[in-house]
Amino acid sequence: MYLKPEQIKDRYLAMISEIFPYTINKRENLNNWTYSSKDETKQNINEGFTWDDKQLPVYFENTIKIDKPQKDQWIYLDLWMGGESLVIIDDFPYGEINPYHRQLNITKFADGKEHKIKIQTVPKKLFGEHQKTPTLTTSKILTIDKNIQTSLLKFKTAIEIMAATPDKTLAEKIKKQLDEGIKQIHIPRNSENYFKGTKDNPAIYEMVNGIWDPEEFPENSGMLLNHEDKQTIINAAEKLDEKMTQLNKQHQKQGKLNLIGHAHIDYAWLWPYAETKRKIVRTFANAVRMTETYPEFKFSQSSAQMYKDLKNSYPELYKKIQELVKQGKWETAGGMWVESDCNIGNVESLIRQFYYGQTYFEEEFGTKNKTCWLPDVFGFNWIIPQILKESEIENFVTIKINWSEKNKFPHDVCKWRGIDGSEVIYFSYANPIGGYNGNTDPESLIKTWEAHREKDKVDTTLLSFGYGDGGGGPTDEMQEKYEIAKNWAGVPQLKIDTVENFFENLKIEETLPTWDGDLYLELHRGTYTSQSKTKYLHKIAEYKLYQAEYYSVIAQNEIEYPEQKIQQLWEILLHTEFHDVIPGSSIKEVYQDSEKELTQLIQNADEIIKQAINSISKPNNSKITIINDTSYERKIEFTAKTNGKIIETQNGTQLKMQKIDEETYIYTSDETIKPFQTIILNITNKTNIQEQKIQQKTIIENNKLKLEVNPDGTIQITDKTNNRKTFKNKGNILAMYKDVPTYWDAWDIEHDYEKYETIIKADSIKLIEDGEIQKTIQVTYKSEGTIIIQNYTLKEERLDINTKIDWHTRRTMLRAKMPFNVHTRNAKCDLSAGYIERPTHTNTSWEEARFEVLAHRWIDLSEYNYGYALLNDSKYGYKINQNEISINLLRGPIYPAYFADEGKHEFTYSIYPHNNSDIQTVIEESEKLNKPLMTKINSEIQQNPIMQTNKTTLKITAIKQAKEKGNTIRLVEMAGGSGTAEIKINIPHKKIYKTNLLENNKQELKEENGIIKLEYNPFKIYTLVVE
Repeated sequence: MYLKPEQIKDRYLAMISEIFPYTINKRENLNNWTYSSKDETKQNINEGFTWDDKQLPVYFENTIKIDKPQKDQWIYLDLWMGGESLVIIDDFPYGEINPYHRQLNITKFADGKEHKIKIQTVPKKLFGEHQKTPTLTTSKILTIDKNIQTSLLKFKTAIEIMAATPDKTLAEKIKKQLDEGIKQIHIPRNSENYFKGTKDNPAIYEMVNGIWDPEEFPENSGMLLNHEDKQTIINAAEKLDEKMTQLNKQHQKQGKLNLIGHAHIDYAWLWPYAETKRKIVRTFANAVRMTETYPEFKFSQSSAQMYKDLKNSYPELYKKIQELVKQGKWETAGGMWVESDCNIGNVESLIRQFYYGQTYFEEEFGTKNKTCWLPDVFGFNWIIPQILKESEIENFVTIKINWSEKNKFPHDVCKWRGIDGSEVIYFSYANPIGGYNGNTDPESLIKTWEAHREKDKVDTTLLSFGYGDGGGGPTDEMQEKYEIAKNWAGVPQLKIDTVENFFENLKIEETLPTWDGDLYLELHRGTYTSQSKTKYLHKIAEYKLYQAEYYSVIAQNEIEYPEQKIQQLWEILLHTEFHDVIPGSSIKEVYQDSEKELTQLIQNADEIIKQAINSISKPNNSKITIINDTSYERKIEFTAKTNGKIIETQNGTQLKMQKIDEETYIYTSDETIKPFQTIILNITNKTNIQEQKIQQKTIIENNKLKLEVNPDGTIQITDKTNNRKTFKNKGNILAMYKDVPTYWDAWDIEHDYEKYETIIKADSIKLIEDGEIQKTIQVTYKSEGTIIIQNYTLKEERLDINTKIDWHTRRTMLRAKMPFNVHTRNAKCDLSAGYIERPTHTNTSWEEARFEVLAHRWIDLSEYNYGYALLNDSKYGYKINQNEISINLLRGPIYPAYFADEGKHEFTYSIYPHNNSDIQTVIEESEKLNKPLMTKINSEIQQNPIMQTNKTTLKITAIKQAKEKGNTIRLVEMAGGSGTAEIKINIPHKKIYKTNLLENNKQELKEENGIIKLEYNPFKIYTLVVE
C-alpha cells in the first residue's frame, strides 16, 4: 500500500503501539472496597458493583500497602468508579479520576506502609453527562516501566512533529530517524505474546474485538521484556532524542510560546454550583500533585470565589496552594471574583468583581494581578478598560472575540481604548485546536504559533494547556510531552511561565494599533435575554445592595455598619454573574439555585435597609418621610398604604392622590426632592376614599400626552405640547418569532429570524384606571399557550407599559417593535456608566452583524431638538434598524434548560418623548422608572443630604464604608461632558481623598469652605474616600 502523507502518521503510531503492552509490568486487582452514600448503609463491594445514580456524591474506601518499586518503575491507580472522582489519600486530596485522567501516579505512597484511600464519586462525566448505571468497572494497581513509557512517548512526540511541521525537509529527516529507530526495536512477535498484549494495544484492540465473533482477549497481569529486548526500545528512543536535538540546531525554531498549565472551570454550566465546588477540589488537587512531580510545571487559576470555596472545604489543600504561590509555581489569575459576564452587570457590579477579587488575592496570597483573564466571555462592555485600569490591571486576555461568525477581529494584540479614553493591552491567543483548553501536542504548539497574527509586533504568544470547561486541567502526558519537545526541532521555542511573567517579559511595539469601542461578539446574542427571571432578580439585587450600603452609611452613628453581611451578599451577586449563569446558558438547576439565592439576597438587603432606616427615624403616626436615595432631583411621587388619608406638605399644600388598588394609593406633588434629601410630610386625619367610575374608551390623555390604543393592541402617542406623533404609523407591535438556532439554543439568535415573524393581536382591551395622576388601558393577548397582559399607564411625561406574561411557548422569541417618528443615523445605548452610539444603518458587514445589541436601562433616538427614549427595568437585548427599535422581551430555548423562563414574568418598559436632544433628561427619567422614592410611614427622619454637587451629570453609583477607614463615594460622569464640579460632603470628616477603584493611590483633595472642586471628564469614574 502506498501511503498518502496524512496516513504516514497513522502507520507509525500503529507500529509503536506494539510497545504499549510492555509499559505495564504488573496489573493487580484492588479489591475489598467499602461503599457508602448519604442514604445508604456501608457495604463491602468489588469490581462490577453498580450503584444508585440518584446518590450524589458516593464514597469508596480502601487501604493499600504497596512495597517500594524498582528505581525504573512507577505505581499507578487505574480506576473507574462510575463517574468523576476525587482521590483522597491519608485524608489529603491527592488527585482526580475522569475520562481524561484515568490513571493516577501514587508511587510516593509505595513505601511498604498502609495508606487509607477514599474516593468521592458523582455519577457524571466532565460535562455533566449523566451515568445511568454507574459501575465500578476498573480497580487495579499498575506497575509501570517508566523507561519504556518515556521511550514510547518520545516516539509518539516525534511522529506528531513529523506530521505537523510545515517544514517538509525536516519532516523527511524525522521520518528517516523514525524508520531507523523502529527498525532497531525488537518486540516478541510470537502469537502467544501478541495475543496476550492485544487488549493493551490501543491501535488494534477495537478493530479485532469488533468483528462477528471475536476472540476472548485476556486482561493480562503484566508483561515483561527480557533485558535485551527492553534495551532495544530504550536505546532507540535515546538515539531518536539525540538526533531530534541535533536537528534543532540545523532547523531554526519558528516563534516562541509561553505555556501555562490551566483548567477552565465554569462556576456553573451543565452542572450546579454544588458540583462546581467538587470540581474545584479535584482539579486543584491534580494541579498541586503535578507541581510536586514536575519541577518546571506551573499552574494558573482565576476566580477568588473558587479559592474561598476550597478554603472552606479542604483548608489543608488551600494552605498547600498558598505555599506554591509563594514559590512562584501557582498563579492566582485574573483579579476577579469569578470570570464574570461583562454585558449584564452594571458598572458597580463590574467594579466589585475586581475590588473583591484583587482584595482577596492580596490578603490571602500576597498577590495582585496586572492581567485580566477572561478567555470565554461573550463580549465586553466599553466601560471595561477604565475599570481595569482603575483596578491596577494593565493587560486583558480573551480568545472569545475570535469566535465572531461574520467579521474577524483585526488584531491579536492592540491597545483597547475604553469609553473614557483609558487604555489597556488587549491580547488574544488563537489555539485553533483546543482554544483555552489546550494541549502540548506538537500540532497544537505549531498551529498556535502559525495562528498568531502579530508576529512583527510581538514575538511570543500564549498557550494554556489542560482540560477545561468542566475542569480537570493538565495531564502528566501533557507536561512530559512539553519536556521532550522543548529541546527538539520542529516546534516553537517553548517555556512554561505564569501569565503575569509573560506580560512582564513581553516586548511590545509602542506603535500598536488601537481599538476604540466595545468588544462585540458576533455570536451568542440571545444571552442578552435568556433566563429573564434571573436577570430581573439580579437587577433588583444590584439596587438593593446600593441601598443597603447607602442607608448603613447614613445610620452608622446609630448602628454598626454591617460590613461582613454586605460583603456576603455581594459575593452571592458576583458569582451569579459568572459568564454561563447570568447570560442564561446553564441547566435548570443553576437557575433554581440562582433565583433562590437572589431572592434571599434581596430579602436580606431589605432587612439591612429596614434596620438602618429604623435606627435614624422617630415614630410619629402623623408623619411620612420621603427619601430620595438617587443622584437626581425629581418631583415627589410615591405609593403608600394609607387607607386613603390625605397627605400634605409642611406648608399645608395637599398632595394629589389616586387609589391604585384596594390598599395602595399613589401621591404626587409639584414640589421636588433633591438628591439624597429627606422630606417629611403630614398624614392628616382626613380621607379621600376614591372609587373611580370607569367609562370604557381607548383614548386617554393628560396635559402633555395622548394615548390611542388600536383594536389590535398597538398604540399611537401624541405629544400635545409639540403636536408630534411618536410613531410613523403605530407602535408597540408585539411579534412572535420562530427561534431555532442552528447550534446553541440558549445562546444564539439567527440573523434572519425576522423571516419567521407572526404579529399577535389583542384579545381584549379595557380601561382599568382613569384618575387624576395616571390612567391605564389594559390589553390582553393570547398566543401559542402564552397569555400576555399589558397595562398602558399614562404618566405625566411618559407611557409605562407594565407587562405580565404567563409564558408557555418553546423555541419562540417575543419582541415589541417601536417604529419611531424620527430621522437619525445613530442611537445612544445606555452602558450603565455612559453610553455608546450605534449606527442605525447596516452600511458595512460589521454593522450588519450587530443585529442584536446590548443596552441597559434605555436606548435613545434623537434629532437635533427632539427624540424618543425606550426605557426599561430589566431588559438588555435590542435590534436597531433605521427609526425602529425592537426590544427582546422573552425567549423559550430548550437547551440546556428545556423549560427556560417557563411561567410568570413581570416587567416594565416605557416610551419617553422628550423635547430636546439632551441625553441627561433620558438618564434622569430612566432613574425615576427604576428607582422609586423610599418612604417611611408613621415616622420622621431628619437627615441632611450626604453629598451635594452643582453638576447633574455626575451620578453616584456607591456610598459605602471604605476598605480601611471612613466612607467611600463613587461618582460617574454619565452624559459625556467635562468641567469642574463643586462638591460638598456632609459626612463628618477631616480629609477627602481621590483614589482608584481599589481605594489605593490616595490623592488628597483640597477643601475650602466645606467644598472640594473636582475636575471631571467624559464618562470618567471617580472614587472619593472620606476620612
